[in-house]
Amino acid sequence: MDRGIITISETGVVIMPTAPIWMTQFEIADLFGMFSCDVRKAIHTIYKNKELNKVISTVIDMAEANGDSIINNFGIILDQNDNYMYIAESNTQRLRFIADVYGQATIDKLTEEQKSQTAQEIIDVAPGLDELT
Repeated sequence: MDRGIITISETGVVIMPTAPIWMTQFEIADLFGMFSCDVRKAIHTIYKNKELNKVISTVIDMAEANGDSIINNFGIILDQNDNYMYIAESNTQRLRFIADVYGQATIDKLTEEQKSQTAQEIIDVAPGLDELT
């Protein structure tokens, strides 16, 4: 079986082979001008995420089988400029989200400093939140 390798000419033209593409880590690294260890790390991350997604799917299935539900709207997203922003449509929804982050039953329990925190500040103060967005 022929093995296709993507190449980029000196003029910047990407050449896509007609044969199925099979490239080694070294060939991929050379194509993108990076170290093969970085390609290996990226491939490892892809497989790790695939395994984590399987675990998450299993946990969701177990929760739903027991009559529970999963809330999957986090409250903070990255915008097109890679800035964190709240998705709440009202100030009350935003404050309710912040109260949840701080483990408060009501928004009245929040300090004024907590109430005024930006989405970036919430990500900075809550360990592990940056991995969820």
